[in-house]
Amino acid sequence: FMGASLFMVACVMGLPHVSQSKLQENLLIYVPSVIGSGAFTFASFVFLAEVTHSFNVLTLPDKFSYGYFVALNNVFGSILYEIASLAYFVQEPFFSDAVVESASMWGVRFGYAAGSAFFVIGGILSFCELFTD
Repeated sequence: FMGASLFMVACVMGLPHVSQSKLQENLLIYVPSVIGSGAFTFASFVFLAEVTHSFNVLTLPDKFSYGYFVALNNVFGSILYEIASLAYFVQEPFFSDAVVESASMWGVRFGYAAGSAFFVIGGILSFCELFTD
């Protein structure tokens, strides 16, 4: 709940003309996004551990199920969200324009797009799981 709330703060503060300064942008968009994505990642690994019945998340389950693939998609999606959130911090004057542009395109935009795709696939699989025994 806390991770989703923090991520929502980042989304709302990221709307045009909401944050007025670079400091507000860093504190109200980037930091909550990183913390919220970290919470998503932790929750996804806990879910994967619950599905595999092992704290070693690299262990395959005894029986493959929709739940396992939902958990796996959530792990991949949350890791990509974390990478995208961290890529926000690649900014001038510490990095060149080319590095900032690459981080924006491949770190932030691609990370959120691919992470969202994993979450959508996980959502569809969890819906399909409703109709199984």
